Amino acid sequence: MKTIRSLLTSLLFLVLVSLLVVFVLNTVLNQPEKEEQAKETPQKVELVAIGDSLTEGVGDSLGSGGYVPRVAELMEETKPVSEVITHNFGVSGKRSDQILSRMETDPEIEAAVKEADMVVFTVGGNDIIKTFKNELLNVQLESFKEPLNMYEKNVKKMIEMVQQWNPDTEIYLFGVYNPYALYFSEIEEMQVILDEWNKKTSSLAQQYDNTHYVPIDEAFVVESNLTDVKAAQSSPENTQVIENPYLYEDDLFHPNDAGYSKMAGILFNEMKKYEDLLD
Repeated sequence: MKTIRSLLTSLLFLVLVSLLVVFVLNTVLNQPEKEEQAKETPQKVELVAIGDSLTEGVGDSLGSGGYVPRVAELMEETKPVSEVITHNFGVSGKRSDQILSRMETDPEIEAAVKEADMVVFTVGGNDIIKTFKNELLNVQLESFKEPLNMYEKNVKKMIEMVQQWNPDTEIYLFGVYNPYALYFSEIEEMQVILDEWNKKTSSLAQQYDNTHYVPIDEAFVVESNLTDVKAAQSSPENTQVIENPYLYEDDLFHPNDAGYSKMAGILFNEMKKYEDLLD
């Protein structure tokens, strides 16, 4: 009798062990398939854009918001993304301190960031322009040290606010570009200042989790036209208008449609490095 009971106990134990092994194996083997299915399931994505005129979209002939709808369109072409909901908080002319102040006082920005999958900033250009105007084209590198330090402090606060509101969101910081490279190539100090500004922004991104620098300075360089520019500048009789094909013709400063498309493409390529849905 004891032998039969012992045999039944052993058999029951083996059955339980076998079931446990089957369960574990089934879970492990099916996990990649479930993850792949989740990845392929169409999902809505929310993108919050915060910043200055480059976020507002000054120069966009459609008046649709510059790079924002363009990057959303690129994302929606990715199979797992069913829809990109965008929130555009761009206001032309705002410096980093003013953008920070809006974030601190506008509850709509906080609410949108809390639901965002990604937050994108364009900031810094107006900080540079303010100092540049004060110099009246007599650019002194020393004059930009304090504005750069203040910019760094402001952007740090912006990043930390976003991460406090939404620790899981990805943050993207656009760099700045030199709209004067084609027209005032002789002002070498301007490019030095912009390079330092971009180095600072890149360094800031590296200091925080889920924060990424988006370089666009080279996207607006038109090397092929530099010879023509120098010829035009050296000849008073030359009435040829030298154009950067990526700048808004009314002010030769903001991007035009082609420029915003470039910005969107560069941002999208950066996003693909960090957003699983965009693989």
